Amino acid sequence: MAWFKKTKKPIAAKTKEKASRVPEGLWVKCPDCAQAIYNKDLATNLNVCPKCAHHFRIGAAERLRTLFDGEWTEYDKDLMSTDPLSFTDTKPYKARLKASIAATGLKDAVITASGAIDGIQTIREIRKIHACRDLPIIAVTAKAMKGDREKCMEAGAWDYLSKPVDTELMIGVLQAWLGH
Repeated sequence: MAWFKKTKKPIAAKTKEKASRVPEGLWVKCPDCAQAIYNKDLATNLNVCPKCAHHFRIGAAERLRTLFDGEWTEYDKDLMSTDPLSFTDTKPYKARLKASIAATGLKDAVITASGAIDGIQTIREIRKIHACRDLPIIAVTAKAMKGDREKCMEAGAWDYLSKPVDTELMIGVLQAWLGH
């Protein structure tokens, strides 16, 4: 029966592809909007797509570098996950922990840290990102100084609260802006 026989020769695969003149890793494609983004532009935009505001994955240490103004203090650095229940699914949890530590160099999935953030400058930087221009920002400060409210509002905060925060006031402010 002729239906099952190939009557034509198959198309030959190319033996050699032309080398690309664009270095590998120079551009990245956004998984949400398919926009090609220059890697340096993505880093400048804090790993957020400038077109659709997709947040690219970054590690915990990189997140802390972008969050804090400089150095930060890490707590419980030597804290390590354990397996008190001897949990097993497709492989023992202890094996998963060892593999995770080997792959990441971290002893736990969480990094607890504290550091300084210049809130006013942070607000200005967030407002520079096109996708975050309408992001509601409510500044909360632990050390209210004279003129802080005006500085925060001028920088782009939608509202301002100082500590100790009155819970009812905070809920009222949040409700007002969420309904905005």
